[in-house]
Amino acid sequence: MRILITGINGFIGRALYNHLSKCHDIIGIYNSGEPLSENCYKADLTREVDTNSILKKIKKDSVDIIIHLASQMASINNLNDLSILHANSAISKNLALLAKNCKVKHLINFSSSSVYPNVDGIFDENSIPNPALNTDCIYGLSKLNGEIILNYFLSKNQISITHLRVAMVHGVGMDPHRLIPTLEREIVEHNSVTLYGKGERFLNLIRIEKLIEYIALFIELPSGGVINVSEECITVLDLAKRIIQKKGNSFTKIILKVEGNLSKFVLDVRKLEDILLYSKKRMEAISKINI
Repeated sequence: MRILITGINGFIGRALYNHLSKCHDIIGIYNSGEPLSENCYKADLTREVDTNSILKKIKKDSVDIIIHLASQMASINNLNDLSILHANSAISKNLALLAKNCKVKHLINFSSSSVYPNVDGIFDENSIPNPALNTDCIYGLSKLNGEIILNYFLSKNQISITHLRVAMVHGVGMDPHRLIPTLEREIVEHNSVTLYGKGERFLNLIRIEKLIEYIALFIELPSGGVINVSEECITVLDLAKRIIQKKGNSFTKIILKVEGNLSKFVLDVRKLEDILLYSKKRMEAISKINI
């Protein structure tokens, strides 16, 4: 297949390229860094002129699938900056333009679990999004807007759209400012971990290797619609204990702070599990036919 990946130089994009390029023709779009191959093109997808430039380079051959990773990320310094909302909305609109003109059959859009409220409860794909109750509100709103914008602009095209509301992705190469690298760094520097909210907050996590495995499955089985994607839900305290087993020692101190987030938010992944079960049965049936 011919697959176009936006944000290919990011944490997930690089891992995805390394896996998919073994058996697919990959085109990449990146906004910073160096190209991973001669089929990777630099572009600012917030700009329609850049999007049209990409179209001219790739339009001679159709694209089967777009995997959309490119995004303006939020950090501690810009959590409430509306530029995140504006940038990601512009990217989504231009992505729709790209998808239309490339005659794409399937679009896999990376949304986020931040579209949901970060409160106690179990949230499936039919739960009402409410990023207003999430500290990542503006980013979550931008991802929800992205889903809506893509659905709107591609509503009259025969393109299957899969929105992945992904939990926190972790692994080698992740943002060093995220929770897991921060805890690892504190162990190295101080042989301690400091946990807020007494470490009781729930975390929905997925390893980068498992996420890549799931994306490969979605490529083969284009489901469409919204899918929550997570591998496990654990407390921050249990996560810290796991990290201490790998990075610390018997003297590593756990410091529990009362103040902080105590929410017990659970991402319901039963729809994902049903897809995985269907895939397993499908492969078993194919194996029997080939015997």
